[in-house]
Amino acid sequence: MSSQVKKILSDSITTKPTGHLEIQVFGVQGGKRLLLRTLDLGNLVVNNFTIQELIALCGIGLANRVIAYIEFGTNGAAEDPGDVAITPPGGGPVTVPVSSYSYPYENQVRFEGTLDSATGNGETFQECGLKFLNTSPALAARKTFPNMDKSDMFEWVIRWTLTL
Repeated sequence: MSSQVKKILSDSITTKPTGHLEIQVFGVQGGKRLLLRTLDLGNLVVNNFTIQELIALCGIGLANRVIAYIEFGTNGAAEDPGDVAITPPGGGPVTVPVSSYSYPYENQVRFEGTLDSATGNGETFQECGLKFLNTSPALAARKTFPNMDKSDMFEWVIRWTLTL
């Protein structure tokens, strides 16, 4: 599909999807978990989400157009509808699989994943994004937040809800 057709399709949609991100930070020690903090944030669903969903409606590459990952990054710049990627930390991408899907309402889907105590340690994150399984670009939604340091003392549970 040409970029011109993609632009026409995305520009013709008048109702944009919205998103909501919840990050629960748990302290982990001696096999016990204690909720320390919850970030409750609106987020930006980027243009690529709409483009990929429209292509899926045409039956093209359906298996690749599943939101399957949550990626964490270091770019604290404000979200923009044209965003196409998450900026990985120096050690490379920090990505976790979506572990469950639920449907709170008929027009919503919630994705959940966990950044466990063994992943992303020593990094300071400022953004995260929902990513499609195998499309280019892969980003579906993006949110920035204040610096959050990750160590093996913490586990983050991510709940990301998209509303159409």
